[in-house]
Amino acid sequence: MTSQPSQTVAAAEAELWVSNAVTRLRDRLEGRLSRFPLAIPAAELAESCTSGKLLRGRASILVALAFGSDDREFSVASACALELLHTASLLHDDIIDGSTLRRGRPALHVATDRATAILIADLLIALAFEFAAPQGEA
Repeated sequence: MTSQPSQTVAAAEAELWVSNAVTRLRDRLEGRLSRFPLAIPAAELAESCTSGKLLRGRASILVALAFGSDDREFSVASACALELLHTASLLHDDIIDGSTLRRGRPALHVATDRATAILIADLLIALAFEFAAPQGEA
């Protein structure tokens, strides 16, 4: 079964929006993290925080497109906020569960320490609000 042309266009547009979201997210995250003395370079940490499948962000963008939204800023900012909240929950979860690996790499609390990992997760939550707050109500 082949895809309908409109589905292919929508998927390509969604992927472009996701790519934009990931770039913005990494840049903003790296900028925030570079202000802190961390055991891991800010760029590496930002990359590891945004290297997953990004399913929640992708899903939110696809839903926006499916409902005919053309508000790219709102969709991308919402996707970034969702991904930051999810990543923060994973960092906290790794500590609670005692997981030593995340995506094949040492978990953040193993690479740094528990306190640093908790504070970075909390920073991600604050950054999620920073992405979402200017969007107001849709």
